Amino acid sequence: MRLTLARLLCSALALSAASVALAAPSYTFRHTVKGIRVTGGSTPPSSPAPVLLLSTSSLSFGNQAVGTRSGVQQVLVTNTGSADMALQPPGYGGPYSVDTNCPSELAPQQSCLLSVSFQPTEAGERNDDLWLMTNAGDARVALNGTGAVAVLGLVNPQGAPASGQFGAVAPGSSRTETIVLRNTGAVAATDVFVQVFEPMSSLFTIGLNSCGTQAQPRTLPAGESCTVEVQYSPVAEVASSASLYVYRGASMSPQLSLTMGGYGLYAPTMSLSMNEALVDDQGHALSVSGALLDASGGREGGSLRFPDSASYVSLAPSNDWALAGDFTVEAWMQIPDAGIRRFMGQSGWQLHQNGTTLYFFDGQSWLTMGSAVPGTWTHVAVSRQGSVIRTFVNGSAGQSSTRSTQIGSASEALQVGRVAGSVEGSSGVSMDNIKLYNGRAKYTGSFVPQ
Repeated sequence: MRLTLARLLCSALALSAASVALAAPSYTFRHTVKGIRVTGGSTPPSSPAPVLLLSTSSLSFGNQAVGTRSGVQQVLVTNTGSADMALQPPGYGGPYSVDTNCPSELAPQQSCLLSVSFQPTEAGERNDDLWLMTNAGDARVALNGTGAVAVLGLVNPQGAPASGQFGAVAPGSSRTETIVLRNTGAVAATDVFVQVFEPMSSLFTIGLNSCGTQAQPRTLPAGESCTVEVQYSPVAEVASSASLYVYRGASMSPQLSLTMGGYGLYAPTMSLSMNEALVDDQGHALSVSGALLDASGGREGGSLRFPDSASYVSLAPSNDWALAGDFTVEAWMQIPDAGIRRFMGQSGWQLHQNGTTLYFFDGQSWLTMGSAVPGTWTHVAVSRQGSVIRTFVNGSAGQSSTRSTQIGSASEALQVGRVAGSVEGSSGVSMDNIKLYNGRAKYTGSFVPQ
C-alpha cells in the first residue's frame, strides 16, 4: 500500500512539471550571415529607422566649354527605411552647382532629386565632391568634368602655318590664296567670322568663304576646318599689306590675326638669269656663242661676260620682240674702257657705246642717253609711254624722242652682246639684270635704280 502511494505522488509531480513547460511562450528567429541561415533563440522586434539610398556614387560631365553651363545630371535620393529621414542642404564646391527639391525630412519610401550642372571658368580637369548629410548617415557623390576650349589656327591647305604673303603680282592682275581656319580644340568654336582690315584692305578681298561673316557667323565644331579665299589685286608697283582677323562673338576683339602682304610688280617679258646657268626666266629659247657666265662676278650674283666682239647670246624670234606700244628695256653693264660697242637689240633698234657715251637708236634717230664710267656698274634704261621714248643712265634722264610706230620685229632674233649685221660687239663688257617689258612703260621720270 505504501509503495503504491509513492508511485502515484511521483507521477503527479511529473505531470505538473510538463504542464508548466508547455505553458511558457516560445520564439524562434532566423538570420542569414554570408549566405548561411542561422536559427537562434528569441529577440524583440527592431524600432523604426530611416535608410539612405543614392542612385549613383559619381557623375562625369566630360568636356565642357569654358564659360558655358553643362546639361543637368540628377541623383535620386530615396529613404528606404521605416522612419522619416532628416536632410541637410547638399554641400558642394568648385564650378559645380546643385538644385534640389528635397525637403528637410523625407518620409519612408519617398524620393527626391539633386540636379547637378558644371560650369568651368578655366581650362583643365576639375574633381570635386557632392556631400549629403542625413540622420541615416552621410553620402558622397564624386564629381568630374573638364573645362575645354576651342583652339583656332590659320594654316595653308597643306597644313603648314599660313604665311599670308602673296609675293609679286603685276598691277591690274590678281593672285588668290586659300587660307584654312581649323579648330584643334575639344569643343566647338561658336559665332566665328572673318574680316579683312586696313591699311590696304581694298587690295585684299575675301572671295569664297565658309568661315562666316559678321552678318552670318558660324559654329566650327571641334576637329573641323573651314576655308577662306583672299584675293590680292595691286594697282601700282608698291608694297601692300592688310590683316585678316578671326572673330568670335560680338565683342569685335579678334581671336586670331594674320598679316598679309604683297607687292605690285610687272613681270618682265624677258629676264636673263645668270646664277648657275644662263636661262630666260620667261622661257624664251636662247643660244650662246662665246659668251661666258661669271657666277660670282655680277652686280647681284652672276653676270654675262663677252670676252670678244664675236661673243653674244641670241634669243629666238618671238612676238614679244615686236614693240608696238609701251615698252621698257633695261640692264646693268660694266664697260672696260672707251670704245665702240653694240650691247643689244635688233636691226631696227639698239643700245650703243661710242667713247664713254651711251646711245639708243630707235630706228629713226640716235638718242644720247648719258655717260658710263669704265670699270663701274652702270644702269641703262629706255622706256616708251604712248609715243614718247625716254632714255636714262643711272636713273637720270637723257634725250627723248617721239615715235608711235612699232619698234622691233617678231621674225628676228633678239641679240645680247651684239646686233645682227654689225661687226662691233661688246668685247670686254659684263652685263647683269637684262630685262625687256613689252606693254609696260616702267620709267617715266628720273628714278633710283634698284
